[in-house]
Amino acid sequence: MGASQWIWCAGTDPEGYNQTVCFRKEFAVRRRQEARLRIVADSWYRVRLNGVWIHDGPARAYPEELVYDEHDCTAELRRGKNRIEVIVRYFGCGTF
Repeated sequence: MGASQWIWCAGTDPEGYNQTVCFRKEFAVRRRQEARLRIVADSWYRVRLNGVWIHDGPARAYPEELVYDEHDCTAELRRGKNRIEVIVRYFGCGTF
């Protein structure tokens, strides 16, 4: 995950408490292929691909100590247009 980076919603306080944001991205695939999702969140996440629930996770990590969940999404990936949606919750306090 060398090219990965933490993202958050622009205009929100990254230090605030009890924040929930939803990220959506549409992308095209020319041919069906293997798809592996690696995902991490500070507190909690829910991810769907093309409307199919993939996983709820607490793959909790800090930028300096990266731990992630990995999911095989090959069956949900379609040729043509696809959509990934991730709901992320940041509690703002330690839950480890």
